[in-house]
Amino acid sequence: MNVSLLAYTRGINGESPEELALLIAQVPYKTKSKNSLKATLDRGHLSILEHLSFTFRIEDLSRVSQQQLTRHRIASYTIQSDRHTRPDGMVTPATVTTAHAVRQPSGTDEIEKLALLRDKGALTEEEFQAKKRQLLGR
Repeated sequence: MNVSLLAYTRGINGESPEELALLIAQVPYKTKSKNSLKATLDRGHLSILEHLSFTFRIEDLSRVSQQQLTRHRIASYTIQSDRHTRPDGMVTPATVTTAHAVRQPSGTDEIEKLALLRDKGALTEEEFQAKKRQLLGR
C-alpha cells in the first residue's frame, strides 16, 4: 500500500494545521490563550479538528479495506470505479488468494452448461455443436 499526503489546510496567514486548530480553539472561550494542542484536546475540545482537512492518495488498497473505510464515513472519498479497472489492476490480499482460490470454469464445464441449455430448448443442436467446436478450438 502506498500513501502520500497531497494537501492540507493552512490558515490565510500561512498557519500550520496545529496553529490553525489553536486559533479555532480560542473562539468559544473568547481567549487568546496559547495552550498546547495536546492540552486543548485533553480537555475534550475535539471539534477544533473538524475544521482541518488532509487529502491523501492511497494506492494498492484492497476493495475490502476501501469498503470498511467508506462504511464508517469518517471522511470524504473518491475511489477508482471497478468499471474502469481491469481485473489485473485489482489488489487481492495474499490471504484471500491462497485461502479462497477461485476455480476458472473449464471447457468441459462450459460444454455441460451449454448441453443443459440445449436440453431445455434454449439452444438448437446446431448452436450447441458450433459453441462446442469453438470451446474445443476446432
